[in-house]
This record gives sequence, structure tokens and C-alpha cells, in this order.
Amino acid sequence: MSVLLGRQKQVFHRFETNMKWFQDNYDKLKKEYGDEYVAVDNGNVLMHDKDARSLIKTLKKQYKDIGAIVIEFVSKEKMDLIL
Repeated sequence: MSVLLGRQKQVFHRFETNMKWFQDNYDKLKKEYGDEYVAVDNGNVLMHDKDARSLIKTLKKQYKDIGAIVIEFVSKEKMDLIL
């Protein structure tokens, strides 16, 4: 069981790192991939697509484990969040 927990921690840490990179590079991503979904891992855009389902399907074919890959929509327009 501890091996599984260790693996889960690694995946979660990698996901957090990928999400931070996504957030830190959002303006650059917006210029190149505006209004598309991007898949980010280890500081790289692995692929992008206007359709999230298509992107995920292709990711699953090319990568064994996509659990730590960040898949997010990059909007060209500024979004205001109301909490």
C-alpha cells in the first residue's frame, strides 16, 4: 500500500508543477493556443486541440499515464471569476 501512496504523491506533485507552469505561462499560451485546450507536462505543451474529447483520446493513445498531465482551456478573452 505504501508504494501506491508514494506513486500517488509523485503524480500529484508532478500535476501541481504542471499546473503552476500552465498558470505562469498563460499569457504566452494565450497568444499561441487561444481558444484551444492544451495538454501540458514538464514545461511543454504536448498537444492542443479545439475539442477536449479529441485531445484526451489522442493523449491516451500516445501516453501510458496521463494522470499528471494538465489539460486546460486557454481563453483568448479575459475571464472574470465571480466568487
